[in-house]
Amino acid sequence: MPRGKAAVTTLEAPRSPKKPFSFYMSFLSLQLLALITSWDATLLAVALPAITHQPQGTTLESFWASISFILGVAVTEPIYVSVSDVLGRKLPLYSSMVLFAIGAIVFATAQNMSVVIAGRLIQGLEAGGLDVLEEIILADPTSLKERLQYIGLLAISIATGSITGPVLGALFSEFVDWR
Repeated sequence: MPRGKAAVTTLEAPRSPKKPFSFYMSFLSLQLLALITSWDATLLAVALPAITHQPQGTTLESFWASISFILGVAVTEPIYVSVSDVLGRKLPLYSSMVLFAIGAIVFATAQNMSVVIAGRLIQGLEAGGLDVLEEIILADPTSLKERLQYIGLLAISIATGSITGPVLGALFSEFVDWR
């Protein structure tokens, strides 16, 4: 390099290619799943007295109806991560969605507290898959640089569901039947 002349180098990061429309539709679906899952996790906290009153449940049964969902989520998240690595992302996600809906039907049609608890447990076991697979599926088509932005946008859906869930639970238990 000649003396007195500074070398001009530009270190521009390569631009990531534009995402296809299908990516954005998939991302919207993941956001809706995150919203529904966070609603389900937070609605029950406020609606639980109304739910327990109808089938003449006890305080202990009310506690188990609440905690069974959270325990189901905590137990199954690591299992779904491993299963999605082996079987791919679609099959665990679709099976979680179907079984989550079955758990919701069991919960909504329950005539006694034991079935309410069982329905919430089924929902929790499958919500663990929905919760963790949302982020795993989002991590696959995004680069490390983009991932923070999309996970942050996904967190908006989770926050929205967590904030509006108790309000909706109160409105449903006050003005509509809990089922």
